[in-house]
Amino acid sequence: MSTLVQAGGYNLVFDAGRGAVIRLTQAGIPLGKVDGVFLTHYHSDHVNGLSDMWMTGYIPAFGGRQGDFNVYGPTGVLALVEGLKIAHADDIRVRVADGELKKDTTNIVAHEFPAEGGVVFNQNGVVVTAFKVEHDHHGAIQPALGYRVDYAGRSVVISGDTIPTANVLKCGKGVDLLIHEVAEFQDIHAVQQVYAHHTNPREAGEIFNQTKPKMAVYSHIVNGVSSKIIGIPDEVLIQRTKVNYQGPLVVGRDLMSFLLTPTKIETYTP
Repeated sequence: MSTLVQAGGYNLVFDAGRGAVIRLTQAGIPLGKVDGVFLTHYHSDHVNGLSDMWMTGYIPAFGGRQGDFNVYGPTGVLALVEGLKIAHADDIRVRVADGELKKDTTNIVAHEFPAEGGVVFNQNGVVVTAFKVEHDHHGAIQPALGYRVDYAGRSVVISGDTIPTANVLKCGKGVDLLIHEVAEFQDIHAVQQVYAHHTNPREAGEIFNQTKPKMAVYSHIVNGVSSKIIGIPDEVLIQRTKVNYQGPLVVGRDLMSFLLTPTKIETYTP
Protein backbone atom coordinates (compact mmCIF):
# COMPACT_ATOMS: atom_id res chain seq x y z
CA MET A 1 0.00 0.00 0.00
CA SER A 2 1.47 3.35 -1.04
CA THR A 3 0.14 6.65 -2.38
CA LEU A 4 2.13 9.45 -4.01
CA VAL A 5 0.96 13.06 -3.67
CA GLN A 6 2.77 15.69 -5.74
CA ALA A 7 2.25 19.27 -4.61
CA GLY A 8 4.35 22.42 -4.68
CA GLY A 9 7.25 20.58 -6.28
CA TYR A 10 7.34 17.94 -3.52
CA ASN A 11 6.99 14.18 -3.93
CA LEU A 12 5.26 12.99 -0.76
CA VAL A 13 4.66 9.28 -0.29
CA PHE A 14 2.04 7.98 2.11
CA ASP A 15 2.91 4.51 3.40
CA ALA A 16 5.55 2.28 1.84
CA GLY A 17 4.19 -1.19 1.32
CA ARG A 18 5.54 -3.94 -0.90
CA GLY A 19 6.10 -2.92 -4.49
CA ALA A 20 6.20 0.81 -3.77
CA VAL A 21 9.68 1.22 -5.25
CA ILE A 22 8.73 -0.66 -8.42
CA ARG A 23 5.59 1.44 -8.92
CA LEU A 24 7.41 4.73 -8.26
CA THR A 25 10.01 3.75 -10.84
CA GLN A 26 7.31 2.82 -13.34
CA ALA A 27 5.67 6.19 -12.70
CA GLY A 28 8.93 7.93 -13.57
CA ILE A 29 9.70 9.21 -10.06
CA PRO A 30 13.44 9.02 -9.24
CA LEU A 31 13.74 7.44 -5.82
CA GLY A 32 16.26 10.08 -4.83
CA LYS A 33 13.55 12.70 -5.34
CA VAL A 34 11.15 11.41 -2.68
CA ASP A 35 10.87 14.32 -0.25
CA GLY A 36 9.14 12.51 2.58
CA VAL A 37 7.37 9.29 3.55
CA PHE A 38 4.38 9.56 5.89
CA LEU A 39 3.29 6.41 7.73
CA THR A 40 -0.31 5.79 8.79
CA HIS A 41 0.47 2.84 11.10
CA TYR A 42 2.92 0.00 11.52
CA HIS A 43 1.24 -3.03 9.97
CA SER A 44 3.75 -4.77 7.71
CA ASP A 45 1.88 -4.07 4.45
CA HIS A 46 2.38 -0.34 5.06
CA VAL A 47 6.07 -0.34 5.97
CA ASN A 48 7.77 -3.37 4.38
CA GLY A 49 8.87 -1.34 1.35
CA LEU A 50 10.41 1.45 3.43
CA SER A 51 13.93 0.04 3.58
CA ASP A 52 13.89 -0.56 -0.17
CA MET A 53 12.83 3.03 -0.83
CA TRP A 54 15.54 4.36 1.48
CA MET A 55 18.41 2.18 0.26
CA THR A 56 17.63 2.05 -3.45
CA GLY A 57 17.27 5.83 -3.33
CA TYR A 58 20.84 6.36 -2.15
CA ILE A 59 22.40 4.16 -4.85
CA PRO A 60 23.59 6.58 -7.56
CA ALA A 61 22.43 4.41 -10.46
CA PHE A 62 18.86 4.20 -9.14
CA GLY A 63 18.17 7.33 -7.16
CA GLY A 64 21.21 9.38 -6.35
CA ARG A 65 19.62 11.04 -3.33
CA GLN A 66 21.38 14.12 -2.06
CA GLY A 67 20.59 14.79 1.60
CA ASP A 68 18.34 13.02 4.10
CA PHE A 69 15.61 10.46 3.57
CA ASN A 70 12.80 11.83 5.75
CA VAL A 71 10.25 9.54 7.40
CA TYR A 72 7.27 11.04 9.24
CA GLY A 73 5.12 9.04 11.59
CA PRO A 74 3.43 8.80 14.96
CA THR A 75 4.98 7.35 18.09
CA GLY A 76 7.10 4.38 17.05
CA VAL A 77 8.75 5.80 13.94
CA LEU A 78 11.96 6.59 15.80
CA ALA A 79 12.33 2.96 16.84
CA LEU A 80 11.48 1.76 13.34
CA VAL A 81 14.11 3.98 11.72
CA GLU A 82 16.78 3.09 14.28
CA GLY A 83 16.07 -0.58 13.61
CA LEU A 84 16.52 -0.06 9.87
CA LYS A 85 19.85 1.65 10.49
CA ILE A 86 21.07 -1.30 12.51
CA ALA A 87 19.72 -3.90 10.10
CA HIS A 88 21.30 -2.34 7.03
CA ALA A 89 24.50 -0.83 8.42
CA ASP A 90 26.61 -3.32 6.48
CA ASP A 91 25.03 -2.32 3.17
CA ILE A 92 26.16 1.25 3.74
CA ARG A 93 29.57 0.22 5.06
CA VAL A 94 30.52 -1.90 2.05
CA ARG A 95 29.15 0.53 -0.54
CA VAL A 96 31.06 3.42 1.01
CA ALA A 97 34.23 1.30 1.29
CA ASP A 98 33.84 0.30 -2.35
CA GLY A 99 33.60 3.95 -3.42
CA GLU A 100 30.08 3.52 -4.77
CA LEU A 101 28.58 6.31 -2.70
CA LYS A 102 29.26 8.90 -0.02
CA LYS A 103 28.06 8.17 3.49
CA ASP A 104 26.30 11.53 3.86
CA THR A 105 23.82 10.50 1.12
CA THR A 106 22.62 7.50 3.18
CA ASN A 107 21.14 9.35 6.14
CA ILE A 108 17.59 8.46 7.20
CA VAL A 109 15.79 10.80 9.60
CA ALA A 110 12.66 10.04 11.67
CA HIS A 111 10.20 12.86 12.37
CA GLU A 112 8.06 11.52 15.20
CA PHE A 113 4.89 13.24 16.36
CA PRO A 114 2.12 12.42 18.88
CA ALA A 115 -0.45 9.77 17.96
CA GLU A 116 -3.19 12.44 18.00
CA GLY A 117 -1.64 14.03 14.91
CA GLY A 118 -1.85 17.68 13.89
CA VAL A 119 0.12 19.60 11.26
CA VAL A 120 3.24 17.52 10.62
CA PHE A 121 4.61 19.16 7.46
CA ASN A 122 4.30 22.81 6.41
CA GLN A 123 6.67 23.95 3.68
CA ASN A 124 6.20 26.41 0.82
CA GLY A 125 2.43 26.32 1.08
CA VAL A 126 2.15 22.53 1.27
CA VAL A 127 0.46 21.51 4.52
CA VAL A 128 0.15 17.91 5.68
CA THR A 129 -2.16 17.27 8.63
CA ALA A 130 -2.32 13.91 10.39
CA PHE A 131 -5.52 12.85 12.13
CA LYS A 132 -6.37 9.90 14.33
CA VAL A 133 -8.51 7.06 12.93
CA GLU A 134 -9.75 3.74 14.31
CA HIS A 135 -8.39 0.54 12.77
CA ASP A 136 -10.45 -1.61 15.14
CA HIS A 137 -13.34 -1.28 17.58
CA HIS A 138 -11.27 -1.79 20.72
CA GLY A 139 -8.34 0.61 20.27
CA ALA A 140 -5.84 -2.25 20.08
CA ILE A 141 -4.19 -0.98 16.88
CA GLN A 142 -2.63 2.29 17.92
CA PRO A 143 -1.36 4.56 16.60
CA ALA A 144 -3.47 4.66 13.44
CA LEU A 145 -3.74 7.77 11.29
CA GLY A 146 -5.12 9.33 8.16
CA TYR A 147 -3.68 12.37 6.40
CA ARG A 148 -4.93 15.50 4.67
CA VAL A 149 -2.78 17.42 2.18
CA ASP A 150 -3.63 21.04 1.32
CA TYR A 151 -1.98 23.15 -1.36
CA ALA A 152 -3.09 26.14 -3.46
CA GLY A 153 -6.75 25.75 -2.51
CA ARG A 154 -6.88 22.05 -3.37
CA SER A 155 -7.00 19.12 -1.00
CA VAL A 156 -6.58 15.36 -0.71
CA VAL A 157 -7.54 13.11 2.20
CA ILE A 158 -6.09 9.62 2.65
CA SER A 159 -8.15 7.67 5.17
CA GLY A 160 -5.54 5.14 6.24
CA ASP A 161 -6.80 1.78 7.47
CA THR A 162 -9.97 2.50 9.39
CA ILE A 163 -13.47 1.54 10.34
CA PRO A 164 -15.96 4.42 9.91
CA THR A 165 -14.43 7.23 11.97
CA ALA A 166 -15.61 10.74 12.84
CA ASN A 167 -12.25 12.29 11.97
CA VAL A 168 -12.56 11.17 8.36
CA LEU A 169 -15.90 12.98 8.18
CA LYS A 170 -14.36 16.08 9.76
CA CYS A 171 -11.20 16.21 7.66
CA GLY A 172 -12.87 15.00 4.48
CA LYS A 173 -15.70 17.53 4.39
CA GLY A 174 -15.77 19.11 0.93
CA VAL A 175 -12.32 17.77 0.02
CA ASP A 176 -11.34 17.55 -3.64
CA LEU A 177 -10.13 13.94 -3.53
CA LEU A 178 -11.09 11.49 -0.79
CA ILE A 179 -9.04 8.29 -0.99
CA HIS A 180 -10.67 5.71 1.27
CA GLU A 181 -9.95 2.09 2.07
CA VAL A 182 -12.61 -0.59 1.61
CA ALA A 183 -13.18 -4.28 2.32
CA GLU A 184 -15.84 -6.47 0.76
CA PHE A 185 -16.55 -10.07 -0.16
CA GLN A 186 -19.16 -11.80 -2.26
CA ASP A 187 -20.68 -13.08 0.98
CA ILE A 188 -21.05 -10.07 3.28
CA HIS A 189 -21.14 -12.39 6.28
CA ALA A 190 -17.72 -13.89 5.51
CA VAL A 191 -14.57 -13.08 7.47
CA GLN A 192 -16.08 -10.85 10.13
CA GLN A 193 -12.59 -10.31 11.53
CA VAL A 194 -11.72 -8.39 8.36
CA TYR A 195 -14.93 -6.36 8.39
CA ALA A 196 -14.23 -5.47 12.03
CA HIS A 197 -11.02 -3.69 10.96
CA HIS A 198 -12.10 -1.98 7.75
CA THR A 199 -14.93 -0.07 6.07
CA ASN A 200 -17.42 -1.87 3.86
CA PRO A 201 -18.83 -0.17 0.72
CA ARG A 202 -22.20 0.59 2.27
CA GLU A 203 -20.46 2.38 5.14
CA ALA A 204 -18.07 4.10 2.72
CA GLY A 205 -21.09 5.31 0.74
CA GLU A 206 -22.45 6.97 3.87
CA ILE A 207 -19.06 8.63 4.45
CA PHE A 208 -18.90 9.92 0.87
CA ASN A 209 -22.49 11.12 1.07
CA GLN A 210 -21.72 13.14 4.20
CA THR A 211 -18.35 14.54 3.11
CA LYS A 212 -19.32 15.18 -0.53
CA PRO A 213 -15.85 15.08 -2.10
CA LYS A 214 -15.43 16.18 -5.70
CA MET A 215 -14.11 12.66 -6.31
CA ALA A 216 -14.11 9.56 -4.12
CA VAL A 217 -11.50 6.86 -4.74
CA TYR A 218 -11.14 3.39 -3.32
CA SER A 219 -7.65 2.24 -2.36
CA HIS A 220 -6.28 -0.49 -0.06
CA ILE A 221 -9.04 -2.71 -1.46
CA VAL A 222 -9.55 -5.93 0.51
CA ASN A 223 -11.60 -7.89 -2.01
CA GLY A 224 -11.45 -11.62 -1.47
CA VAL A 225 -8.56 -13.30 0.29
CA SER A 226 -8.45 -16.81 -1.24
CA SER A 227 -10.21 -19.13 -3.66
CA LYS A 228 -12.57 -20.05 -0.83
CA ILE A 229 -13.36 -16.47 0.21
CA ILE A 230 -14.41 -14.84 -3.04
CA GLY A 231 -14.26 -11.17 -3.88
CA ILE A 232 -16.48 -9.15 -6.19
CA PRO A 233 -16.02 -7.28 -9.50
CA ASP A 234 -15.44 -3.53 -9.42
CA GLU A 235 -18.91 -2.90 -10.81
CA VAL A 236 -20.49 -4.72 -7.88
CA LEU A 237 -18.27 -2.82 -5.42
CA ILE A 238 -19.55 0.42 -6.92
CA GLN A 239 -23.15 -0.82 -6.90
CA ARG A 240 -22.93 -1.70 -3.21
CA THR A 241 -21.52 1.78 -2.51
CA LYS A 242 -24.28 3.51 -4.47
CA VAL A 243 -26.85 2.19 -2.02
CA ASN A 244 -25.84 5.28 0.01
CA TYR A 245 -23.90 7.48 -2.44
CA GLN A 246 -24.56 8.65 -5.98
CA GLY A 247 -21.54 10.91 -6.53
CA PRO A 248 -18.28 10.42 -8.47
CA LEU A 249 -16.45 7.24 -7.48
CA VAL A 250 -13.42 5.43 -8.90
CA VAL A 251 -11.99 2.05 -7.90
CA GLY A 252 -8.26 2.65 -7.67
CA ARG A 253 -5.65 0.66 -9.56
CA ASP A 254 -1.85 0.60 -9.46
CA LEU A 255 -0.37 3.62 -11.27
CA MET A 256 -3.75 5.36 -11.57
CA SER A 257 -3.33 9.11 -11.12
CA PHE A 258 -5.48 12.19 -10.60
CA LEU A 259 -4.72 15.77 -11.60
CA LEU A 260 -6.48 18.39 -9.48
CA THR A 261 -7.04 21.59 -11.45
CA PRO A 262 -8.95 24.69 -10.30
CA THR A 263 -12.01 23.53 -12.23
CA LYS A 264 -11.97 19.74 -12.41
CA ILE A 265 -10.28 16.46 -11.53
CA GLU A 266 -8.70 14.56 -14.41
CA THR A 267 -8.25 10.80 -14.05
CA TYR A 268 -5.48 8.88 -15.78
CA THR A 269 -5.54 5.10 -15.99
CA PRO A 270 -2.43 3.29 -17.32
